[in-house]
Amino acid sequence: MPPATPRTARLINDRSAYQLLLDRGPLTRTQLRALTGLSRPTVADLIDRLAAGGLIGRLGESGAERRGPNAALYGVLPDRAHVAGVAVDTHRIVVTRADATGRTVGTAEVPVDPGADPTSQVLAALAATERPASAAATGRPATTVGTRAGEGRAPAGARPAPAEEGRAPLTGEGRALTGARLPPAGEDRALGRRAPLGAVAVGTPGLVDPGSGAVTFAAGLPGWHGDLRSALHERLGVPVLVDNEVNLAGVAEHRIGAARGTDTFCLLSLGSGVGVAVLLGGRMHRGASGGAGEIGYLPYRPGRAPGELPDRDGPDRRSHGPQNRTGGPERPPHGLQSLIGGPALAAVAARYLPGAPPAEPIDAVRAAVETPEFLAELAELVAVAVVGLCAVLDPGTVVLGGPIGHAGGAPLAEAVAAEVAAAIPLPTQVLAGTVTGDPARRGAVLTALDLLRDDLFATAHPVDHGPRVPAAPS
Repeated sequence: MPPATPRTARLINDRSAYQLLLDRGPLTRTQLRALTGLSRPTVADLIDRLAAGGLIGRLGESGAERRGPNAALYGVLPDRAHVAGVAVDTHRIVVTRADATGRTVGTAEVPVDPGADPTSQVLAALAATERPASAAATGRPATTVGTRAGEGRAPAGARPAPAEEGRAPLTGEGRALTGARLPPAGEDRALGRRAPLGAVAVGTPGLVDPGSGAVTFAAGLPGWHGDLRSALHERLGVPVLVDNEVNLAGVAEHRIGAARGTDTFCLLSLGSGVGVAVLLGGRMHRGASGGAGEIGYLPYRPGRAPGELPDRDGPDRRSHGPQNRTGGPERPPHGLQSLIGGPALAAVAARYLPGAPPAEPIDAVRAAVETPEFLAELAELVAVAVVGLCAVLDPGTVVLGGPIGHAGGAPLAEAVAAEVAAAIPLPTQVLAGTVTGDPARRGAVLTALDLLRDDLFATAHPVDHGPRVPAAPS
């Protein structure tokens, strides 16, 4: 391997120091030297670069050091820029807005309008996280129209560097969210505004083309398709990623959940629908068209003798043509969706519940999951999917997520593991997911933070390759 160039070495050192400040909070130059092993001049240079780029600032002095440069405490500037993690389902769009350290500073929720333009709806949800000036002036958390109360603090901010040349021009709602240019240091706080958005990640149901970020099909949202990523990037002028919601939930489990430290695993998400996030060697596997993990389509037709062909003219015969992708009639559940999708599992749960079961399928499963007999049958059904994943991918670890996976918790994971061990000779640990509170949205925030930091460091260490349009990270 050839030696690193001076630019690459500086970038590695800067990112390492920035990560230490994220993990440990404000540090002095002496502490950074001790933690990084870098020389005094190298630490001084990287502090100057990071401060010049607006990534860090001087936040005070350490009582443990004598007065002077060595006593200065340097830390990440939370309001350098904000990020937004967006989760879309068939009924609503929910946004979490976070500062550059990852701390939540606001949330918003808006209903989905099936007939409206998806880009406009996401922009409206992002705009709903903007804090009113009156809230900032009083120091109270923000509560925007149509949103839940904002969380977090309003720490001292600093001016983000000017917007990168070559980004798409800003128009309409995008201009209101990011500004035609990023404001001078402290101006956002002084004017009662939030810091500008620096990156956005969106989790959506359905198929997302891994190259373009275009949504090509979303069950239950027939109008939710089109090149959402490019449209948002054009309006906002910042890095944008659009991905399947289960993939982003997989990011959350990998980074902060049950699969932390595991670079190859599958997340089986069980809710109204069923889907899988596949992480192989630390890289999300999305497939050629974004369909990797759409395990609900895997054929499963109970009640037919082995080898018996389906009735091609009967109820199993369905079209997958354009009319289904752009507003045609919904296909009835089929494949594994008909076995372990929410409605199917609710029908099983109903047999174990006294009286009428709850109307919502997931509520019915939650009500019955404490019944040992139902838990055993649920584990047997879920194991069908897990064994299939093991036979094809041999991931070694499968995490059960989604509302039903979380409802079953560790008892369901243990029961599924026993079923899998009896069915296939591949060592596989089955774990209960630990990321709750909308894992897809939490994964979207983590992904947006990655996009923001990559963009900030690319700006601080420029290479003249012309205008950049963000590509989907692996």
